[in-house]
Amino acid sequence: MSGALTCSEQRPRGARNMAYVYITTTAEVTLQRGTSEVVSCVVLAMCLATLLVSSLRDATLCRLRQGDSRVSKSSVEPSVSNDYPPAPWALRGQMYLSLWMVPAERVRFELDPAFELFTLAGRACVITCFVDYQQGSVLTYGELFGGISVKTRGSGHLGMTVTHMWVDSERSLRGGRALWGMPKVMARFALDHQPQSGGAFAGASWDTQGRELARVHFEPLAALPPSVRIPMGLPNLQMLNGRVHAPKDAKIHFSPRLLQGAEWSIPTDSPLASLGIVGARPWVSAQVRDFEWTLPAATPVE
Repeated sequence: MSGALTCSEQRPRGARNMAYVYITTTAEVTLQRGTSEVVSCVVLAMCLATLLVSSLRDATLCRLRQGDSRVSKSSVEPSVSNDYPPAPWALRGQMYLSLWMVPAERVRFELDPAFELFTLAGRACVITCFVDYQQGSVLTYGELFGGISVKTRGSGHLGMTVTHMWVDSERSLRGGRALWGMPKVMARFALDHQPQSGGAFAGASWDTQGRELARVHFEPLAALPPSVRIPMGLPNLQMLNGRVHAPKDAKIHFSPRLLQGAEWSIPTDSPLASLGIVGARPWVSAQVRDFEWTLPAATPVE
């Protein structure tokens, strides 16, 4: 990846959400194969989307049986300091993500005992994402995270859990851990929304010891007009104080933009390597463009 980088400082509900994702998964293939295969690709994408998200769509309404909470050493404990904005957080900015379908045997990350890996046809869904929280947010900062599809043991509710997260804001770190159980640690970022080499976005991140965590370069593919905005629920499940928590009614509004030619570089010693994506290609990539998000504090799922 080349081009100047500047350090950061400062869809409808249900199965249709993932139908959009899976339909766009076929976009690059369709462009290469020709229009004769458009219909079959779209039908297959919609079938896969319905199968996956008919389960995931209820994640924000998930319930854990009374007495089914678990204490785990890997749970994120609240920050001692309360030097962070109270919930809800108003967040604005740009998000660049890739979706991967990873064979379960490649996943080496050890989940909290409250969760087990959720797979379809032997593959887990993994998300990697760079985020630039911009002016208008309660805090402005850069972020990199990885997450994976899970289901809760016993109750079997489905969602995504964030396994790794880095930020360049101490206040975001403390608030993220205390309010949502996010495993935030500090890192340094370089985020470029207009790379000199061309493309839609270039990003990189390094830990506090200077070791590279990940870098990526995206090319644009297609987009809806910026005036077209869609809401999407985020089925996030995290451990906090020994119990599964989720933010309630946390919808993000944005204008979708498809990306292509995703070039992810993830070193083998990066914590993200434990998600099994080193050397693999994502299924689909997109920009959550000009998002607006009011994020309430997480509450126990019951």
